[in-house]
Amino acid sequence: MKMKELSALTGINDRTIRYYIDDGVFVPEKQSENYAGRKSYDYTENDVKLIKQIALLRKYNFSIKDIKSFFKGEADIVSALKNHIEESKESALLQNENIAVMEKVLNNSPKDVDTLCEMLSNPTVEQAPLPVIDEQSAYKPMYKKTKSTIKSYKIAITVSLCIIFIPQLILLILLGCDYFYNTLVRSKKTVLIYDAAYYEKIWTLPELLFSDNEQFSLIFPKSIDSKNSPDLFCNYFGKEIQVLLNVKYSADDYEREVERLSKTEKYYVCYDETHFSLPAYISVYGASECFEYALVDDEKLTVHYVYLQNVSEEYLAIDNRFVISDYDYVYSELCANKEAFNVYEGKTEFYDGEEAYE
Repeated sequence: MKMKELSALTGINDRTIRYYIDDGVFVPEKQSENYAGRKSYDYTENDVKLIKQIALLRKYNFSIKDIKSFFKGEADIVSALKNHIEESKESALLQNENIAVMEKVLNNSPKDVDTLCEMLSNPTVEQAPLPVIDEQSAYKPMYKKTKSTIKSYKIAITVSLCIIFIPQLILLILLGCDYFYNTLVRSKKTVLIYDAAYYEKIWTLPELLFSDNEQFSLIFPKSIDSKNSPDLFCNYFGKEIQVLLNVKYSADDYEREVERLSKTEKYYVCYDETHFSLPAYISVYGASECFEYALVDDEKLTVHYVYLQNVSEEYLAIDNRFVISDYDYVYSELCANKEAFNVYEGKTEFYDGEEAYE
């Protein structure tokens, strides 16, 4: 028989029957599929019985899930009926009369869905309408389609957002890595420093500042009194080294220190009043991309000792007040040429600072 006849025999409209088929609670016995994948059904008398049973159980407000389990023999009919009665009482989904009918059926302990439906058979209930969702089942396919459409929109929006924001996220990660590299790694403080003249060994800062080794650091003092409150900054990264030592002296100590810088016994240390913010005593200028000098501040009785090695302008970590003016030009253009100056290499000839910088 066809759908129209099945609907007439059961009193259930075709939309509701299709709803039961779509939900899998009703599976027609005879079905076939054409070349396009569309299914067609030839309904039987047993299908009429199944539809009536489904309708009866739905009028007692059993869920589609429960009815499926009944037909598949997966449910304990008595336990399911008992639970449904309790839920119906709590939610007031059914009238008291229907609950009373179900309690009476429960006392008889039905063993299968046929027995259950036979015991539940009641003219009053059978004439009652189906749940609203069953009668309005035509909306369900539209709902499924809407869900599918929403899912498609979500996927499209997600992909679009990924296309828009992933490059920016990658850029932020790269910027973060660069920040970490420059701020945390490059600024790692250490007490290690290379020999300025020969790169033969590593010195610790105490050796640099307080040793009697005449081959290194004519500029830096050999000892510092703690009363002078020395302030040390040391930035070391591979061969990139930046050292700034600020020492505030008493008037007498300051005079002696400036005299020491200006009257080095074995080497000629250059004096420059032009290219720094303060007068400078220079022992290394541009040799092997190194600078070593001391800036003297007569007003504050302070000496700023500076050592720079392989440091381009973008990685300068010390204050520009303590760096030669136009550092980038000096570093990039003059470091490796004949104007480089290094007292540790024994160059004692006269040094004209103006010529070296221009």
